[in-house]
Amino acid sequence: MLTNNSDKDLVANFFSWETQFDSIVAIDDTVYPNTYNVKISFLPKITDIKLQNNSFERIKYLFHKLCENSVILQPKSSLENVFFKMPVNKILLPGNPYDQLLAITLFHKCKAISGKYIHFGQITLDSKLGDNVQYTVDTDSYENSSLNTDEWNKTIIEKPWWERNDTATFDQVIGEDKYWQGAKSWRDLGYGSNAPKKEFKPTILDGGRS
Repeated sequence: MLTNNSDKDLVANFFSWETQFDSIVAIDDTVYPNTYNVKISFLPKITDIKLQNNSFERIKYLFHKLCENSVILQPKSSLENVFFKMPVNKILLPGNPYDQLLAITLFHKCKAISGKYIHFGQITLDSKLGDNVQYTVDTDSYENSSLNTDEWNKTIIEKPWWERNDTATFDQVIGEDKYWQGAKSWRDLGYGSNAPKKEFKPTILDGGRS
């Protein structure tokens, strides 16, 4: 089996996974329904199928539970206060909610939550509002520069949500020394390394190579 322990794109063949999710995009004082298509190219770093499966389940949770039916916002949006009072999931981007920026933040979030056991080569994303123009991002993409913001240095939040290994898709200070890290932890969901054992339902990532 091919693995990549160095986190470098030196392997010709990646596994790929495709999914989609529906969301609401808030632009200025208007909201638009949108459908996103996502394709992730990846490669397991290890041969342990259980650890592969655990990491892959986190990725599925990100897209199927956290992105699905979410509201995508930019900082200081006129609608931010409205949606932050509602019990809906939010994806707070560091700039205008363009497809390129969403793609690179999700790419980094995938690496943060599952990069220990899975190497991510790239993410390709398109949307209905974006005329289904596909954007592919990776570690060398120019879009990475859009994530270099010092907004988080002004709060107790140590690093933005897309760089943290938690279930948050937005940042919000919720107490004197607390900030949002997701409604549930990976342990609560059964996907943490120290989570109680549960019935194993394998997702086969191994391509059967020897």
